[in-house]
Amino acid sequence: MNNKNPNSNPECLNYLKLVNGSDTPYGKIIVFERDNFGGSMGAFSQAFDLFEDIYDYWLFLEDDVRIIYPRYFEMIINEFNYDKNLGFLALTKILQDGTPRINVSGGVGASKKDVLKRVKQKYGKLPYDTTRGYGNYGDFGNSEFLFTNCYYEMGIKLRIPNNNDVVMMADNWEDCLSIFGVWQKEKNFDLTNKKFLFHLGL
Repeated sequence: MNNKNPNSNPECLNYLKLVNGSDTPYGKIIVFERDNFGGSMGAFSQAFDLFEDIYDYWLFLEDDVRIIYPRYFEMIINEFNYDKNLGFLALTKILQDGTPRINVSGGVGASKKDVLKRVKQKYGKLPYDTTRGYGNYGDFGNSEFLFTNCYYEMGIKLRIPNNNDVVMMADNWEDCLSIFGVWQKEKNFDLTNKKFLFHLGL
């Protein structure tokens, strides 16, 4: 999903047009351009509206999150297969864990079609902030809260993966201490001989 931006680099837009419809060993690349209503979470919600009956599993990422862990999608599917009560698999820091305000930083994570359909049925969409009007980026912090807190509100399990081989942090986490430094102090993840899930930034 490409949110329209009047300041977009023409080279980037041309590249998206070039790859749109391309077949890869892992599936077809589909590029959909939309007005920037609701920012990332608005794009996530619209993508689900368009393709909800086509894909069984859904991965929601920001454009500056580059997954580096091999076979990550296999890991995601296994988590849902082994835990039938799982609704949203958080792939980064869980904010305000253990409270009614629980949500996932950036909305980064995965879910599956039947769970997302239940969310959409209750809220009319995958939730995001709409208070600032059409064409506005919206309140990102509130959108990420709404996008993932809905699972708590519905009594659906939200957690990080149980895979002990990988850490749900960026390999450059020490450059992002305001997010991951706080989480590491809270959780004290064992980083010895572990793989990191993603790299944050370009």
